[in-house]
Amino acid sequence: PEGNMTLEIYTDSKCTSISTDFDYENYIVKRYVERYEAYSYWYGYDYGYNLGVAAAEKYRNAIAIWNEKMSVFKVCQPCRAYNLFAEEEDGNNSRDRHRRRHRFLGE
Repeated sequence: PEGNMTLEIYTDSKCTSISTDFDYENYIVKRYVERYEAYSYWYGYDYGYNLGVAAAEKYRNAIAIWNEKMSVFKVCQPCRAYNLFAEEEDGNNSRDRHRRRHRFLGE
């Protein structure tokens, strides 16, 4: 969908061409395997791989949560419309004592 963040491996300096050979999750797993290769004797052969898979899943979930939380801002409206907190204010004029209610976006 439009406006969502993703994690990709790009093959050019302008980040316009996404790699078809290598994805972000494989990149993370490969880096963890390389980093923890020396520790495989103590922690087991799959130690770096398991850490890499867990890290890749953590990043994937974080990006999914980011996209979900930011979806409210993907509606084109004037910037003043983005008051996400319901508030009540007393008017400064003591004569009319009116109350204004600021509403959530979309209400």
